[in-house]
Amino acid sequence: MTMHARKFLEDWVRERVAGVPYSEQKRQANDTNAPACLGAAARVGITRREIVEAAGGNLADYLEVAIEDKWDTLVRKNLPTQPH
Repeated sequence: MTMHARKFLEDWVRERVAGVPYSEQKRQANDTNAPACLGAAARVGITRREIVEAAGGNLADYLEVAIEDKWDTLVRKNLPTQPH
């Protein structure tokens, strides 16, 4: 894996991945985010193999975790505060 691919993937996820409800996360990762990420990577000279390696071997799983993390953050931000 190149550090360039790893940095690209981290930046792409931070800028492009949005949190979605749990029922939509796998579809979002597989049908939307993975193809978009691979296309963007190719446009800057990063191969599919490099991106998959940067994602730990499975780009869709990596993106699904990123989507879930963003969703969890949104959920926590919107919880009412508990009185102590």
